[in-house]
Amino acid sequence: MAITIKEGTRARLSTILEGETASSYRDAEIRVCGTDATESLPQGLYICMEKDPEAAKFSVERAASNGAIWAILNAAVENETQDALPATVEAIYVDDPRSVYARACQAFRGFPGKKLRLIGVTGTAGKTTLSLTLGGVLAEAGMKFGLIGSLGVYNGGGLRPLAETTPDPERLAALLDEMVDAGCVGAIVEASSVALAEKRLAGLEFDAVCLTNIRRDHLDYHGSVDAYRRAKMQIFQYLKPDGVAICNVDDRVTEAAMHLIQQPVLTVGVRPTNSSVAGTPVERTRGEQTFYISAGSDAVPITTKIIGKEYIYSCLEAAALSVAWKIDLMTVARGIERIECIPARMESIEVGQRVIAAGMKLSIARPRRTR
Repeated sequence: MAITIKEGTRARLSTILEGETASSYRDAEIRVCGTDATESLPQGLYICMEKDPEAAKFSVERAASNGAIWAILNAAVENETQDALPATVEAIYVDDPRSVYARACQAFRGFPGKKLRLIGVTGTAGKTTLSLTLGGVLAEAGMKFGLIGSLGVYNGGGLRPLAETTPDPERLAALLDEMVDAGCVGAIVEASSVALAEKRLAGLEFDAVCLTNIRRDHLDYHGSVDAYRRAKMQIFQYLKPDGVAICNVDDRVTEAAMHLIQQPVLTVGVRPTNSSVAGTPVERTRGEQTFYISAGSDAVPITTKIIGKEYIYSCLEAAALSVAWKIDLMTVARGIERIECIPARMESIEVGQRVIAAGMKLSIARPRRTR
């Protein structure tokens, strides 16, 4: 659906195209844009996603008949289309039209992400757990943060469902705009590999990016493990030059990929480790676990009802962000301890099973098979 600019907001083509390699263009003001050539685009911008030259020419002709006077096309079709497009349309060829569309969505809302402190969270597993843990710590520090992720969207009121972990660019911009209006100082945004591959985050700049781990997932979409991993690492393209990256070095793939990150990196790990923020397990029972978090010369004990080593990693990344943002570890501990469960992720299920706890090992006895 065509998008129109928010009242009181101005968006120039040069702003929308920032970061793209483009042919010459005028610094025009854009008030309507879209990716559907069949919709009305009066004096507007049409963003063509087609990679086939013939399909691209047909789409631009259709968009021109519906009022478009600017057209963004993939640079891959430039040679086959540049002399065959309507004279009423000025064509601009870019590396990836999806990035331009995402930036346009943000620009049409006045770039709400620039009015917030943004935290990007990605990884194969643990995104939602880390996001809620971060939310608890930041709330304890008196900071009102919104959340966009697998469990839905939260902007200080109730939690509303979302169809996708990371929504499409138009919806993402609208949700961030809502958070600004709701008085949030920041937002936590979970980024799926598909969203990263589709450039949905273009136009955003993160103050911090947390990477939980990189394993393998969504191979039906990405085609290979390598493509999946490269998609995950793309999130660091949206990290501000002075932003901080937070990585779990106990994850071997993450550790091997850290050299690709240009910004400062804080590392986390469970002892023995040489990471910036370390966790030391102390005791685990069927109902809670206790561990220490250490950062430099500071350390704090934490007791939480959520058990398991994977949750310790989430707590460590939340603590690492807090260190970067000068939030003391006692506040971190209180923020973590206020979280009783991670809905649909880490919840205690008591159905009369026999639980065997021994030291740091916890296992659930399996029932005997019956024939």
